[in-house]
Amino acid sequence: MFGGLSADILSYCYERHEVYISEFILDEFHRVLKEKLKVPDNLIASKIISFQKNLNYVVPDNPIPDLCSDKDDNPICQLALYVNADYIITGDKEFQKVNNIDSTRIISPREFWIHKDNQIH
Repeated sequence: MFGGLSADILSYCYERHEVYISEFILDEFHRVLKEKLKVPDNLIASKIISFQKNLNYVVPDNPIPDLCSDKDDNPICQLALYVNADYIITGDKEFQKVNNIDSTRIISPREFWIHKDNQIH
């Protein structure tokens, strides 16, 4: 939304990886931009439309695991398990404490970026 490392990582992943999103993530994205960052609705809506067009939208039907201290992170784990993700890239320090979910590594944006050329493709 605002450029920087996260935007660079998203662009990199668009080109080289399968990127997945769910309704929960779209709702959380909308909530954070609107409530915490005060982004206007029309800008949020255009970004969500872009995500829906460019990312793989899935509806996971597997159980939501109970892995994270912040229960709002568990639906992200659910999606990772559902698609057998290689990575969850997050700056959330509490989420990073989980380390791995089965074969999914939880990694910071900086760590991903530094090692991106040595990652699984």
